[in-house]
Amino acid sequence: MKKADRISLVEKLKTDLDGKNFVIMDYKGLNVEKFSQLRRLVKKSGYRVRVIKNTLVKKTLAAIGVAGFDDFLVEQNALIYGSGDYVELLKTMKKFGLEANLTKTKAAQIDGKPFGDNELIKISKLPTRQVLLGSIAGALFAPVSGLVFTLAYPLRALVTTLENVRQSREKTGAAK
Repeated sequence: MKKADRISLVEKLKTDLDGKNFVIMDYKGLNVEKFSQLRRLVKKSGYRVRVIKNTLVKKTLAAIGVAGFDDFLVEQNALIYGSGDYVELLKTMKKFGLEANLTKTKAAQIDGKPFGDNELIKISKLPTRQVLLGSIAGALFAPVSGLVFTLAYPLRALVTTLENVRQSREKTGAAK
């Protein structure tokens, strides 16, 4: 790779990574088919996977003011970055890693904070944003539905009683 290409790649990465979440992943042992499958899964979460030389990633992170990741940028790494739901991404990666039995997250920056592998495993066990929003909506809707049921019950009971009276009059009228 020519120096001009490396410089333009670092500049592009600076704009791609600035203010976004990223994960450094060891992809050692993944064949092309599995790596392509990982790309597709990660893309669904709103992220992108790139294999970039560690030195270029180090330069990019230094240029945007992110420190503390040099120790993780050794051997074969893939950089996953984007701004989607990071819990969903980590769940996807964990599931893929268990199926492929090969990948391992090394470190990440999420919402501007650095995380190691152990913390990423804990985060991957959290519910996704959609599940949390559904729980909140259910919790907000439950009192309203309870109120509607409580207010509608006397009317429903009246209708049931009137229906029973009508049926009993029809039976007594038919019996005569």
